[in-house]
Amino acid sequence: RMRMVGYYDSRGERSKVLDIFREVYEYSDEFSGLKTLASVYQEYGLYAESKPYVEKMLERFPYSFMAMEGMGDVYLQTGQQDKAIEFYNKSLEHNSGNSSLRRKIRDITNQPDIVEDYIVDDIYAYVKKERGQIEENNYGYNMLLDQTVIQLYPEAGGKTRYTYVYEVTSTQGVERLTEYNLGVYSGFDVIKSEIIKENGSIVPADANYTSFVFNGLEVGDVIHIDFETYFNGFGRFYKDYVKTVQLDTYHPVVKSTFTILVPDAIDIDFKLMNGELEATTSEIEGYKVHRWEFSDTEGMPSYESFMPEEVDQFRYLHISTIDSWSDIAFWYSDLVRSQLETTSEVTKVFKELFPENDLSGISDNEKARRIYSYLMDNFNYSYVSFRQSGYVPQTPGKTIKTKLGDCKDFSTLFVALAQMADLEANLVLVLTGDHGKQALVLPSKDFNHCIVKVNLDGEERYLELTDKNLPYKSLPSTLTNAIVLNIPYTYEKEEQFDLEVLEAPLRRENVHTYNVDLMVSDREKVATVDAEICGAFRSFYRSQLDDPNYDMIKEKVGDIYSDVLGENMKIDSVYNINIEREPDSLVYTTSMSTEEKVRKIGGIKIIELPTISDAYNGSIIEDDERKYPIDYASYESVDRYVTNYTVTVPEGQVFTDMPEDVKLNYKGHSYERTYKKLSDNKLQVIVVARPGKEDISTEEYEEFKDFVTDVLEAKEAFIGYK
Repeated sequence: RMRMVGYYDSRGERSKVLDIFREVYEYSDEFSGLKTLASVYQEYGLYAESKPYVEKMLERFPYSFMAMEGMGDVYLQTGQQDKAIEFYNKSLEHNSGNSSLRRKIRDITNQPDIVEDYIVDDIYAYVKKERGQIEENNYGYNMLLDQTVIQLYPEAGGKTRYTYVYEVTSTQGVERLTEYNLGVYSGFDVIKSEIIKENGSIVPADANYTSFVFNGLEVGDVIHIDFETYFNGFGRFYKDYVKTVQLDTYHPVVKSTFTILVPDAIDIDFKLMNGELEATTSEIEGYKVHRWEFSDTEGMPSYESFMPEEVDQFRYLHISTIDSWSDIAFWYSDLVRSQLETTSEVTKVFKELFPENDLSGISDNEKARRIYSYLMDNFNYSYVSFRQSGYVPQTPGKTIKTKLGDCKDFSTLFVALAQMADLEANLVLVLTGDHGKQALVLPSKDFNHCIVKVNLDGEERYLELTDKNLPYKSLPSTLTNAIVLNIPYTYEKEEQFDLEVLEAPLRRENVHTYNVDLMVSDREKVATVDAEICGAFRSFYRSQLDDPNYDMIKEKVGDIYSDVLGENMKIDSVYNINIEREPDSLVYTTSMSTEEKVRKIGGIKIIELPTISDAYNGSIIEDDERKYPIDYASYESVDRYVTNYTVTVPEGQVFTDMPEDVKLNYKGHSYERTYKKLSDNKLQVIVVARPGKEDISTEEYEEFKDFVTDVLEAKEAFIGYK
């Protein structure tokens, strides 16, 4: 039948085409059928005749934005412009990101795009005036213009207009900018992507959606990129808007503007961090206009290793229309509570974990440990994004059935079992510490992880549930300085919830202990190292040692020690491996050797102890001076290193020269190194390092550098014997 449609259409026999479509779809209650029929009439320009079918669509599907737009088209084509605009606006209430419909409304009503009033009028004249003014920069280019204009729509959602103008000043800039990606994948329009040559000629970029290649880019060229993006809201906060804007950059900036147009009916909050910049506020019809502008800045100092996240150092503008963090906590509490069903699967698991009829004799700690061990032993983490949704967890029963889940699924299952065991537990939304301490300032849903908090005999503990190798009560380094929001199971509207930063949560200590038996002869050193790893690092070591291929284990252990021992040390064997969950520490023994002749100074033979643990190394003090603090948590996660050396030289040889004991301290850091002669040819050396946790400010850097230098010198001390 549909083949006949093409035949009749090609012959211009439209009435027969319509007869076929009416026969198929006229009495349809399905949206697709009604839409098809209405579309055929409108395609033939028969808008009045299509109206009954559009009306039927709206009757059956009253919230269909497509039907509303279709009715607007009917009224527009039948000369009823006001009614058309009414239905177009209704459509936008349900699909606010329809940029083409907004353009249609502007064209019909001859309304200008108000965003255009806040962008540079003549970009080519602007470039001609401003290029060639800045001689020094960090990475081979300057920013002549960084311009952002956001328009929020009254219905929800909005659009953003971006204009970027880069001036290339060196071959480094050419390398960095020849290939460019906007980082957006839907809801965009590219307006310009081009090179403006020094003589004013224009070379368009080779463009593939939002990826550009600027062929023939040269020093002195200017890149001009202009594009719009469109966004919609969804869920409970579909009308709200949240954004974090980086104002400062590493590059010199001639002019930077950030403008946001906010409908009068929307309340919005702003907070500027790490500096000052006054906003100007004005009003146009229906909108308040907030604008931040600065010019002729040198750019921030170049990136440094172990510096804090940029959000903690640069000027950032935080924007939100959400009233409070309590609103976020209540929203997620409602989502999770709707999923916490105690099904037969959950009840069965609970009875297996707690066969006792009376749980009163079981400590909170034991209850939590049983549930934790069950999760670690029976489930696999799913790396598929949005298995169910970005926020809604699976029901505990589904997680049990599939044996798969992500952080929110495992946390929800833990809370379900904990409540049945009379444990006080709740979910916690997390933004991990590697995003910065000031990444969340105003109310937002921008969390990336979920854990649980549980009260264990009066002591609050956070538990990470996505790492099968992580010991009970240990926490990964990503939770250090993480931003968290506790989610109540139930709540009263008057309750207040706020963010916390996990600066020092209760957790199992991360301790590395090494007992090293070092045998020294004139031609080689042979070491046996008994290692015990406690705390979060047990996870990494277990992943390396849990391999059926022994040669792979040797290779991985070699990689672990190579950073501290160098390439000359050979791994001979790895044995005594115990990676079981109980006990919570992991142990293994490594035999290693190196064929190095002992050095001599006069009649004294000298040796330098191999550095088995990596507490303090030169990478943390490689800069002469620092422009940024050291975020010490990004460098060090171990709480304590203990290395106990027993050094033996051949019978008949005598230790004659030993370094003095070392005891160093700085701002929560301590390093001790003691020497004790056990016999003429046997020496004990004990090294204990306790790294600090606080950041090192730029003012403290010189003193800290002296401390680390002293530690490195102590590590390199020679021991003499003859």
